[in-house]
Amino acid sequence: MSSLRLLARSLLLFAACAFAQPARAQGNYGNSPLGGRAAVLGGTGVALGTDGAAPFLNPATMLRIESGSLAFSARFFRYSELTLERWHQPGAVDAGRFGALDLREQTVEDRNIESLPDTTCFFFDAPGSKPGTGRAVRTRVLAICTGKTEEEDTVITNLNFEAASAGQLVNQTQSLNQEWSHRSFGPSAAVALGDRLWLGTSLFLTRAKLRSAVTVSTLTEQGAGAAITSSYFSSSAGDSWDMLLHVGLSYQLSEVVTAALAVRTPSWHLFDDFHTSQVSGFDDGTPQTRYWAGDGSFVVRQPPRLAIGAAFEWPRLRLEVDAFFDAGNDEYARAAYDRDLIVVDGTTVTSRSRSPIVLTEAVNPIVNVGVGAEWFIARTLALMLGAGSDLSALPELASGVIDATLFRSRMNWLRLGTGVASYTEYGDLVLGVRGDYGWGEIQAVNAFVEPNRLDLVDQREIGVMLVLAGRVSLGTIQRAAIGVQDVVEGAAPEPGDRPPQPGRAPKKP
Repeated sequence: MSSLRLLARSLLLFAACAFAQPARAQGNYGNSPLGGRAAVLGGTGVALGTDGAAPFLNPATMLRIESGSLAFSARFFRYSELTLERWHQPGAVDAGRFGALDLREQTVEDRNIESLPDTTCFFFDAPGSKPGTGRAVRTRVLAICTGKTEEEDTVITNLNFEAASAGQLVNQTQSLNQEWSHRSFGPSAAVALGDRLWLGTSLFLTRAKLRSAVTVSTLTEQGAGAAITSSYFSSSAGDSWDMLLHVGLSYQLSEVVTAALAVRTPSWHLFDDFHTSQVSGFDDGTPQTRYWAGDGSFVVRQPPRLAIGAAFEWPRLRLEVDAFFDAGNDEYARAAYDRDLIVVDGTTVTSRSRSPIVLTEAVNPIVNVGVGAEWFIARTLALMLGAGSDLSALPELASGVIDATLFRSRMNWLRLGTGVASYTEYGDLVLGVRGDYGWGEIQAVNAFVEPNRLDLVDQREIGVMLVLAGRVSLGTIQRAAIGVQDVVEGAAPEPGDRPPQPGRAPKKP
């Protein structure tokens, strides 16, 4: 047992040093794992949260966490495979220019490996805190946290394509970079109102970040030296800074059953910025170029959320079931800017205009669920299993003109996790694996019509994530630091009856 404790202590200390700093889909409110334990257990933690996800799911559960702790979670490795159907010809072609061209059977597959930490929290005693009773470790706990609550990142670079159809040879190169994330930072507090009733709250400064860059160049050789060329480039960057409040309650109905609920308020907008540009060209003998650019505002208003959890704790088994209801919002994201539009036919500017543009994205009411179980095979070691959903709140996407949408991707997710957790006097350690399966649609550039437009293609993604996470006690770090100092100063005590070090003779009496 002592060797297991030493191993756990070593891993915790290594992880604390390696992941103490934070590192680097729209409409998916739970697509970024907040805590290692929560990620493996189906995203649950509204009733039994004991890791860095607690301030984000239900801050009342922070009373279950030992104060003077540093909690961290890491998507240590995630391998994913993304499949895009009909990517190079997402819609119908202009038959007058391209005849019976048919590239619809072409499928794109992209593989990726990520290594990213997500959440960091520091928990400490609030003034007047005392040892808790029942399930509470302390009666008052404070925390400071930073973490990503949402993240969608699709990157495809230098995708080169060549195919022949209907007597024509098509060469195309594409690059795609779509990033959407929500990051939160702020304080949290929890207090025991009684032996069984707890209250918690978190106040977060949030940043919604949108980045999109798409480049498509297409050459269609039609024989006898004739060719049609098409080019498209677009870029958008928006940031919305806001505040929001989480309030949670936890009530222990009996020695076995705990009920909890948490409410996330709508966000309050602070400030923002937005920049966008687009250049498209089409040349079938008569070249035309369309250029526009604009700057303005970008506001993301997170809808309110109600989370409900029910948990059951027996000596050898913990079971939790959570439900998350996110309300709808007709203006979840809104970009307003003045657009300068320039049209060039051949080498002549034929029009120049300036007009106000407003783009909005709505979200529907959505319900997601999660279930997680821990089976204790020993007093400090548990097996974990969980499953959860992360259905997108975005309405179904539609095909349309290039500059009519902010969000171009929609994905639904099902997640399944398993792993082990070790709870020791030095801290907690979670090692697990989570599998993800996602399906949905994404808008692709149709380069075979004039002007270019966006058409929908199906997308699927499977992913496997290795989760290394946990909590390390600052007392453990302090004792280790004192031991190192004693060694440096020569004040370390003589070793006891330990075996000699490898390669060295035992000390003579």
